[in-house]
Amino acid sequence: MGPALSVTQLRAMLRMGCHISPEITAWARHMNQQLHHDLPAGRFITAFLGEIDSQTGGLTYFSAGQGPLLHYRQQDDAITVLSADTYPLGIMADMTITVNRIDMTPGDVFAVISDGIFEAANPENQRLGQDRIEKILHRCRNRSAQDILAKIQEGTQAFTRDHPADDDRTILIIKKI
Repeated sequence: MGPALSVTQLRAMLRMGCHISPEITAWARHMNQQLHHDLPAGRFITAFLGEIDSQTGGLTYFSAGQGPLLHYRQQDDAITVLSADTYPLGIMADMTITVNRIDMTPGDVFAVISDGIFEAANPENQRLGQDRIEKILHRCRNRSAQDILAKIQEGTQAFTRDHPADDDRTILIIKKI
């Protein structure tokens, strides 16, 4: 129940932040400071904040403890693995906010996947892992974002053989068409 309430609080802060400032750095800074004051010791929230430029297709983002991030580049048929920019929100009152920009070209895919997917376990307690997700992403790279998401979900479910989830299993797929 606690994590659900924290995420609800973060969602409300994000909605308010979007009305106050157009800058991701301002949203992140204010949300982090408020969460630091509000969350009990030992609690934090990993988060990915992003904005897509509808004119250029560029992606500007900030990742607080959310990673690895996977960027498939159509141009060289390769996946780049990007780390989180900083630690999760709420741990320390002041954090360095680094905003990144990726210029996506047609066919590129950007995947934000929670650790509940990478750490999904089968009945033998083996982890799904990043390599398996990268293989699914590469195999499905020419499909729609919705299809890529479905294939990752199907691959996770097949690997775990419906073993119960220990953590949330969240996936965001962005594909430039």
